[in-house]
Amino acid sequence: MSKKKIIGVTGEKGKGKTTLVHVLIYLLSINGHSAVVINFADYIKKIARECFGRDIGSIHGKLSKSDRELLCKIGDALREIDQSCLVNVVSQKIKSSNGFVIIGDVRLKREAEMIRSYGGIIIGMESKMFDRKENYLKNHITEKEVSGIKPEFQIINEGTFADLITESKKVLSHFSPNRRWKS
Repeated sequence: MSKKKIIGVTGEKGKGKTTLVHVLIYLLSINGHSAVVINFADYIKKIARECFGRDIGSIHGKLSKSDRELLCKIGDALREIDQSCLVNVVSQKIKSSNGFVIIGDVRLKREAEMIRSYGGIIIGMESKMFDRKENYLKNHITEKEVSGIKPEFQIINEGTFADLITESKKVLSHFSPNRRWKS
């Protein structure tokens, strides 16, 4: 499989984006596909680790207030130099990848636009059940702009894990409409 199939996942923090990425990876794996997972925050986390000795981890997920603040400050500084620098980093990684590419932390409109420029789709995660109630950084650009991203698929994450698997199969069927995805 050489044609890129790009899936971006967006939504407010705590709505299940990371869980969805894991479900998609699982489904792709058991159906004979590999996938690359890229996050816009990966490069920011690398800077946090190498410059500040803070190993924030490989998934975004729940972060401490100080970790999230550091990531936001680094991201802000990079975007102040070049508004598209993180988009450019992820774009280069997409160009060097084949098959499925999953981007699990689409937070800005320009990020979604870049994914769509490669023929990718955006999955929006919503939930009233899952809310971290973290009020800090709620006015940060990555928290304010995420609500303006219009996804091609919307997943309401308020059911069971089996429901999330079913929704994930619908997403994958976008790329292979006649395929029956096993789980």
